[in-house]
Amino acid sequence: MADRDYEYVGLDMKPERGRLKIDSRRFLNNPGWSFDIIDIDTYGLPWAHYLAALKRSPKSFTVFLTVGCYTIGGSKLNFEVKRILKLGSVEPPAAICADLNKSFTIEMISEASRRGWNIIEIKEAVPFKKGTARYFGVRLEKC
Repeated sequence: MADRDYEYVGLDMKPERGRLKIDSRRFLNNPGWSFDIIDIDTYGLPWAHYLAALKRSPKSFTVFLTVGCYTIGGSKLNFEVKRILKLGSVEPPAAICADLNKSFTIEMISEASRRGWNIIEIKEAVPFKKGTARYFGVRLEKC
C-alpha cells in the first residue's frame, strides 16, 4: 500500500477525550471538509447526516451507516423519510411509522442517485444480535 497521510476527526454530542462535541449533521452541512471515509452512527436513523454528506462532499467517499431499529408503538416518522414520501403534515400511526423507518433504508440510500451520485457498492454487515441495528457500507462516486 502506498504511503498516505490519514486524518481522523471524531464528532459526537457527548463530550469525550479525542473528539469534538458537535452534532455531525451540523459539521457535514458546512463546505470545506474532504473526508473520503465517513462513519455515521446517530443512535437512531442517520438520514439527516447522510443527506448532508451527499450535499457537501467534494469528492467520492465511502459511508458507514448504522441504522437503529425503532420498536412498534414508540416511533414517529423520521423527518427525512417523511419529506421523501411527500407526506407534508400527515402523521401516520406509530406502528406504521416504525415499519417505514425500519424498511425505508434502501430508498434513503438510493436518494444518492437522485442527488448526482453513482452508488458503486452497498454491503450489509450481519449483526451479532438480531433486532438491535443494521450496518451498511456504501461506496459513492460523483457522477
